[in-house]
Amino acid sequence: MNREGTTVFIEDDSMWIERVLKRDGALCVVPATFNTKLENWAAVMNRTEEMGLDIPETVRGRVWDVILVDGPKGWLDQHPGRVKSIFQAVQLVTDGGSIFVHDCRREVESACCDRFLGGMLVIGEVARLRHYKSN
Repeated sequence: MNREGTTVFIEDDSMWIERVLKRDGALCVVPATFNTKLENWAAVMNRTEEMGLDIPETVRGRVWDVILVDGPKGWLDQHPGRVKSIFQAVQLVTDGGSIFVHDCRREVESACCDRFLGGMLVIGEVARLRHYKSN
């Protein structure tokens, strides 16, 4: 699907990483640790200085045309939630690039999108997937 480009998965679920790499060992998967809990999402969202993820320079040191935010888990209070993922997407997307946010209508995702992606153009929404275009 991305024949001439680079695709990177930033993932916190070690079982998922193991499963997909067994199917295709050529995939680029970067393990990440999210030290957040969904139950604290509002407080976390207001501490942008703590929003960084420990990801390699090969990911952080470039801008991306398309970013899909579909993790980490965010439907139970003990899950990390997607506050950091949505924040990081804004930091990594190129001018004119696209950010897609899955489960965009859940309370946390909706609030984070409003806060961090609010200045971007909403291209459309299909089911629970919203497409933003950066300026």
